[in-house]
Amino acid sequence: MNEDYRTPGQFIDALLSQRGWTQRLLAIILGVDETGLNHIVSGKRAVSAEMAILLGETFDVQPEKFLALQRDYDLAFPALQKERARLMITPLSLTTLCDPRLNAGFLP
Repeated sequence: MNEDYRTPGQFIDALLSQRGWTQRLLAIILGVDETGLNHIVSGKRAVSAEMAILLGETFDVQPEKFLALQRDYDLAFPALQKERARLMITPLSLTTLCDPRLNAGFLP
């Protein structure tokens, strides 16, 4: 199994694929809400310690693996957001500053 997962959701998704399971089946096995599980897999919700234990028992994986992926993602996410914001602002600012209509008084 590829060990290059960036999020716990990617890891869970790989474990599901390996077994031919769906998120719905996993939610039933874990006794949790399917929507909540989907939010974890899609990266919209963090993996809690309790969920890590349930996943670990189900997939025979150390719970620390899920928590380590979550920790690494939590630490990297602010930097990713900052970089994304920088990339979105810079092109717009340069485009606006270089627009000849701005210098001609057509843009505020």
